[in-house]
Amino acid sequence: MNNLEKIIKMRLAELNMQAKDLVTLGAIKNQSALNTMYSRNSARPETLAKIADALKLPASVFYEDSLYNDVKVYTRELKHIELPYISVKARATFVNSLNEDIPVVFDTYSVLITDENEDMSDQIVFAIDGDSMEPFYTKGMLVRAKKVPPSDWIYISSGVYIVHYAKVFLVVKRVKTNELQSTGFLRLHSDNEITGGSIEVAGKDIHNIWKIVWIVGSPPR
Repeated sequence: MNNLEKIIKMRLAELNMQAKDLVTLGAIKNQSALNTMYSRNSARPETLAKIADALKLPASVFYEDSLYNDVKVYTRELKHIELPYISVKARATFVNSLNEDIPVVFDTYSVLITDENEDMSDQIVFAIDGDSMEPFYTKGMLVRAKKVPPSDWIYISSGVYIVHYAKVFLVVKRVKTNELQSTGFLRLHSDNEITGGSIEVAGKDIHNIWKIVWIVGSPPR
């Protein structure tokens, strides 16, 4: 097998991309997985196929019977969009603005557009805080979340959501089952059962819900 690290890093530089963009595009799970791949100089064929697709290369480029310099490749223009960014420090201000309808200008975060047909006009980038959603959502991770209209709350399916309730609480939790329509309550679960657990929130106390749709940044671990 050819030198995976050399080929991937060379192509990332050509496309003005970073390793974290491979996570954003769903080619790898995290930076740690990529580092392991580099050290072993091997990976599953399906993983190499995903990376090749993200880098706009034929998968054969990673194998010894293909010379990188002889491969014809094409590039696509990478497009980004600036979305409102709510850091951990800004959350209190953000919650107050939601409750009091206070006009507040927040920082923005540049997000790679992975689907040009996706409507991102109602999406926000949130910073994850705490360890209640580990190991899947860690402190410092940035996620892109789409607002769920109140009329659709009773139809919420399983997934991870950011829920604003009782005016002061803004939490990141997992929804496994939705009983809003039958009981009037929504149970929110932590992935980390040791530090989290679950809570039950009355529908009448919920103010806003956003569904996490993409991880846009993650600190090294």
